Amino acid sequence: MTAVLLLLSSLAQAELKKLDDQEMSGINAQAGISIAVNNATFYQQYSSISYHATDTNNSVALKNLQVSNGTGGSARFNSGGVDVNGDGIKSPVSIDVFTNPGGHAMVGLMVPDWEQDLFYNVKDFEFCGKNLGKLEIGDIKIPSYYFYTGPHAGAGFDIQFTLRMNVDNFKYIYNDADDNFNLQEIYLANDFTENADDDPTDPSTWEAQGNFNLGDMNVDGSSTYDPMTIDVVHPDNDVAQVKMNMPMQGSIRIENVHFGSEDFGPVAIDGLKVHKMDVRFKP
Repeated sequence: MTAVLLLLSSLAQAELKKLDDQEMSGINAQAGISIAVNNATFYQQYSSISYHATDTNNSVALKNLQVSNGTGGSARFNSGGVDVNGDGIKSPVSIDVFTNPGGHAMVGLMVPDWEQDLFYNVKDFEFCGKNLGKLEIGDIKIPSYYFYTGPHAGAGFDIQFTLRMNVDNFKYIYNDADDNFNLQEIYLANDFTENADDDPTDPSTWEAQGNFNLGDMNVDGSSTYDPMTIDVVHPDNDVAQVKMNMPMQGSIRIENVHFGSEDFGPVAIDGLKVHKMDVRFKP
């Protein structure tokens, strides 16, 4: 919503200018827009977000959900005025329509530099009416991400989502703060082993490189086209289903797994390649 308001504001203040032939000849048509997000903030609170099964009315519910910066203030987003990826360019959010080297048409959301303070707090996590405790997720950092999508034959579409992410804590609290399961400092990236001093057992040596990939739509000219797909299928003698295939590639590392009063140390999953992961949603 903030991006739309910023765009409308800039259009309202734009002044039409007549161009001569020489000026027109220097302009190339572009199928897209760029958006700068200057410290956009928001604070949200939901009394309940729930999913109910149609046949049994059993449910999963997130109650008293807050979206904030983790310290009681508003969540914050910034792009276009910061250089988060360290390439010397303060890149805005770009939305473009284009074709990849293989000729597939797609829409791309490209965010090379993205700064945010984002925290989710669920005070009551309920399953089938039973309160199972609390969830805390944050602070979530996503310094860059790219989202591409396009149609394919049939009732579905292709997706590629590539990102680098760091989550300070993913904490599940049952009963009280001392009875919790906590994943501390979660990293999603393409690789960590390019650093010659990398030691999977020593988080102080970790240097995340590149982005974690969900699907591959051959945007960068690679030899493969293996996107994440979402389709509506209708198997013989069965009801319609939503089918998802989620290939992925990259590395996942966690600095520490904490359970109760015990620390179990770091986790390193490097060179992860999932060629096919079929998930179906059946009503």
